[in-house]
Amino acid sequence: MKIIYRLAILVILFFAIVTTLSFIKHSDSSQVSASSVNNVYYFSGIIFSDGNLNLSSIELLGDSFEFSEDSQSGVYSAVFFSWGNVIGQFYFDVHDDEILENVSIFTFYAIIPEGSDRIEFRKNANVLYSYIIPGDIPSIGPVVVNRLASGAYNASWVDVGSSDVDYSFYYSSDGADWNLIGETQDNNFLFSAPRGNFRVKVVASNGFDTQEAVSGSFVSGNNAPSVFIDSPVSGSVILNGTELVLSGGAYDIDGDSVDLRWESSIDGVLGDGGLVSANLSEGSHLISLYADDGETVSSSSVNISVSSDFRSDVSVEEIYFESEDLSAGFEVFIEAKIHNVMKDNLFNVSFYDGNPNSGGIRIFSSVEFIGANSFRYFDASWDATGGNHNIYVVVSDAYNEEFDVSNNVLSKSLSVARNLCLGDSNSDGVVDLQDFGALKDNFGITGGAVWAMGDFVSDGNVDLQDFGALKDNFGKTFNDGCQIV
Repeated sequence: MKIIYRLAILVILFFAIVTTLSFIKHSDSSQVSASSVNNVYYFSGIIFSDGNLNLSSIELLGDSFEFSEDSQSGVYSAVFFSWGNVIGQFYFDVHDDEILENVSIFTFYAIIPEGSDRIEFRKNANVLYSYIIPGDIPSIGPVVVNRLASGAYNASWVDVGSSDVDYSFYYSSDGADWNLIGETQDNNFLFSAPRGNFRVKVVASNGFDTQEAVSGSFVSGNNAPSVFIDSPVSGSVILNGTELVLSGGAYDIDGDSVDLRWESSIDGVLGDGGLVSANLSEGSHLISLYADDGETVSSSSVNISVSSDFRSDVSVEEIYFESEDLSAGFEVFIEAKIHNVMKDNLFNVSFYDGNPNSGGIRIFSSVEFIGANSFRYFDASWDATGGNHNIYVVVSDAYNEEFDVSNNVLSKSLSVARNLCLGDSNSDGVVDLQDFGALKDNFGITGGAVWAMGDFVSDGNVDLQDFGALKDNFGKTFNDGCQIV
């Protein structure tokens, strides 16, 4: 159903552009004054065959829109209320959707009578949807713009009206058109501005009414280039004597041409341009790419190592649990992120429930190829049992050539809800002789007994009630019809 809603909304937008929109009629034209043309709104939405109506948007068009009240009829209408009294009604048509079955769309313009506080959407006399018009109108205070040390700008403002507001942020070179550059629900916005004069505008909307505020004029000076390095990846280890390809670039928001230069903390200048090849000396290098726009120089750097000892070095970076329902008896999907910073090789990858050096139970094991200076993700499914668990992921060089084994093991804890069979004293998912033994050994205890002792009815005693619960489920498992508690 979520997919249908999303598709339907896209279809609505399409029809809003390519279809001649319906015009509607006010049922009592005497209530519409010349000034109320400022209250022209655009409505759009969808209606499903079961009668559910989804209102997609209400947008204020204002007095710049040429509105016509041509006669219109239909079984659908928007009814306007003020303090419980009907003060206006507009009729509109719907259109069958050309893509989705059993879905109709509507788009129309309407004048909303002054003082309206609620809109009902009806089919004949049946109410399909009721919309409450927000009572507080946004009121935007002055827009304050400050330049940060980074060269970016921060715009801030105060909304002294509505408490639930979305803000649209616009930028304009003085005298040019307004360009939407972002939206936020915060009272500030971070942005960059090219060299020259500019203004910004904030438009606040509570979903019904909008207000805007425009800043004064500002002058942006030169902006430093933004530098990026594509290759090598920071942390890479390169075999001594191997030609290394350096790749990167820079973006200058002012449109200035930029000169690029690569440098090594050991070998000095490596070359100019976005693509350079170099043979580096052995050791730990800070590789930097410098960008010069004629006024400002900026840079980006990565750390790499060049080594003659080119054994493998692999590490477990992260463990993820992807299941939403961490309950006993359900599959838990586990994923591990593995990083190989040395040469191509085969590696042993294993998952365990518990420390493998202390009796941990293996969940998954495989020999896998991992390329040099790359990440790979491995996953396994595990039939969860109730309780607290520590999941271990262990990786090792299949040829025992690893450079550093200190980062080969990572663990992560999780708690699994106990969905237990009634009578399963040791929580192993089956009611059997072990559980009967626990009940027999503790039979007759009054007060202080717990589940593991055979108190299956949780009254603190181990007695015939507990024996009856075990007897009814004896031989059954979690997945084979036992009574779940």
